[in-house]
Amino acid sequence: MYRGLARTGTALLLIIAIFATTSAYAAKQYHLWYDEDGQAVYSQFEPGNGIESRPVKPPPPPAEPPEVAQRRLQEQIQKSADFFEDKELAREQAAKAETFRKLHEAPDAFILPNAWDPGSAKLLAAAGFSALASTSAGIAY
Repeated sequence: MYRGLARTGTALLLIIAIFATTSAYAAKQYHLWYDEDGQAVYSQFEPGNGIESRPVKPPPPPAEPPEVAQRRLQEQIQKSADFFEDKELAREQAAKAETFRKLHEAPDAFILPNAWDPGSAKLLAAAGFSALASTSAGIAY
């Protein structure tokens, strides 16, 4: 009894696998025929009314309009420009960090005054300090 059920189950699985494979293959197949005006028609379904068709691969997607392609190209160019600008800013920041690190390694004392506002920052810079700090309280008030 169990052998009969096993064979039936195996046969059923085989039928399901064949059906799934066939329907997946059929879904990838398109039909090509020509309408009354001679225009090519691609469809996943066969035409009715006795119109002859032939199976073909799916047609390529339609080309995008030139305006869309131009806009997409400009966006890619802008992303590239932004990337290089970011790299330049990163180089500048790395150079500033290196200069600041060297101030800490100098044999002389390193005094870092804390500017309260833009006016005091200008005054401290004019006084000759090589670096300035900013206060969080100055920004908050």
